[in-house]
Amino acid sequence: MARSGAAGRVLEEYTVRDKTYFPLNIGNTHWMTVVMHMPKQEFQVLDSLYPLDFTLETVEALVMISLHRRQIGQDMQVANGTTGGNYPDVTKWPILEYDMPQQRDGNSCGLFVIECMEHWDGDRMSAEISQMAMGWHPQLSGQGLEEQIAAAQAMLDLKDEADPAWEMAAQGIADLEELMP
Repeated sequence: MARSGAAGRVLEEYTVRDKTYFPLNIGNTHWMTVVMHMPKQEFQVLDSLYPLDFTLETVEALVMISLHRRQIGQDMQVANGTTGGNYPDVTKWPILEYDMPQQRDGNSCGLFVIECMEHWDGDRMSAEISQMAMGWHPQLSGQGLEEQIAAAQAMLDLKDEADPAWEMAAQGIADLEELMP
């Protein structure tokens, strides 16, 4: 018999697998993956755009993750009281960021979330994750592609090589060059 409410979520969603995946939308502009990892007793953050540095977006993400963690913790308490279970207090679990490949545009975060759900084993990706590996790239013909590469190269020339964005931009140019016919 299916249960509803908090006990149902605990029994039928949170504790059925070792890992429960939550796609999390930040500011209605970006998606990231949060994983509740039962054996490790931690919440894992996989973000293809923003590392968990101190930015407005990451502060908002941490607040949202903390709110989800608290709600799941409340659900676990209810399930412990109504089912006689012994579910953990997830409110004390750490929120940890894990390294993952970064997207090279502002549009493919949803694809990265799907890939995380498919290939994240709790420690690492079980397959190569990148925009190129996913087959996602602008559909450009030779001249349009050459124009994009030239524009990107001009912008790259203005950046400082010590800037972390420089390496990402250089890799983006290399990826575009691979698409050249």
